[in-house]
Amino acid sequence: MARGGDSLIYCFLAGTAASAFLKSFYGIRIPAQYLFCIAALSFLILVLFYFRISIVTERGKRRTMELLIILFFVCCGALNDSRESSISKESPKEGRIAGIINGIKNDAIERTKGMISAERQSSVAVALTIGEQENIPRELKRAYSESGTLHALALSGMHISIIYNMISSMLVILNISYRGRWIKLILAFSLIIFYSLMTGFSASIQRAAIMIFIYKAVEMSGRFRGRWSALSFAAALIIIIDPEMPATVSFQLSFAAVVGIIAIYPPMHKSFERLFGKWRAYKILSPVVNMLCMSVACQITTTPFTWFYFKSSPELFLIANLVAVPLVTAAIYVYPVAFIFTYFNGICNYPAVILEFVLKILNDAILYIGK
Repeated sequence: MARGGDSLIYCFLAGTAASAFLKSFYGIRIPAQYLFCIAALSFLILVLFYFRISIVTERGKRRTMELLIILFFVCCGALNDSRESSISKESPKEGRIAGIINGIKNDAIERTKGMISAERQSSVAVALTIGEQENIPRELKRAYSESGTLHALALSGMHISIIYNMISSMLVILNISYRGRWIKLILAFSLIIFYSLMTGFSASIQRAAIMIFIYKAVEMSGRFRGRWSALSFAAALIIIIDPEMPATVSFQLSFAAVVGIIAIYPPMHKSFERLFGKWRAYKILSPVVNMLCMSVACQITTTPFTWFYFKSSPELFLIANLVAVPLVTAAIYVYPVAFIFTYFNGICNYPAVILEFVLKILNDAILYIGK
């Protein structure tokens, strides 16, 4: 157990997965009190080891401690999964804070619809920024689904990364000191949490927010930055918050896409660099190659889930993503400026005109590819 923190998180996830597997496929549910007793007993024995009250021979002490730690966190994961049955299914009443957040969300939706006249473009703008897809026309939504670009409309890690970069750029003055960089990270993370609450706090949003915070915090502390560690920690934290989340399609697709980016994208991209890196034209085409590699990596790991749930897989996802990703990125960057201009009635909202034009090109292209 050289990297103990990672191993403990993996044990917790293994316990959760094992409990969910037994419950879903075999109908076996381990009583929570049994799991709690096993976890408490293993923890008690670990405490005895810690205070050097040895109850086994010195030779087997290390192995026994490792097995006890594994058993403790596996039981914690299984115990966390058993929380699902005790969670109330009744929808709670809207509190004061939730009412304020929903009021801000509704105001943002109305302002977005007001600054873009065309219904198609305004519905896509609301989906890209606030996460509401109900108003998207059925034909357009089907085109996004059949072209393999529906993920661009769903709030995901790409959106959170762009938002973090924008917030970080606005707070660049705080980079003058180590404490200032921490303050900037905490402020950015707080704003992202508020944005996540406003947009529904889906699994992909939670995963992206947690991973960005961990990655940046570890980077500033000067320690090793492990993508697998950040991903597993994000999964464990989301499961602790909501044990039912792994059963949702958004959770599975979100984490599957990141697994593809971590495991498949780097060797694929390096292979292209080795083969074509010496060509002068490759430097110009490298952003396109980078986008293609990332799209293929995500598609490889998410295809089993799309086949299982939707019984289909897009055929032209490479071409569609080459068109959609740059336009979506441009729209997300232009949107905040256009939104701020809505508060100044006397000024012509030129950014909104640019945003509507970008979204029109995006929708027309996706409709053409989807057919």
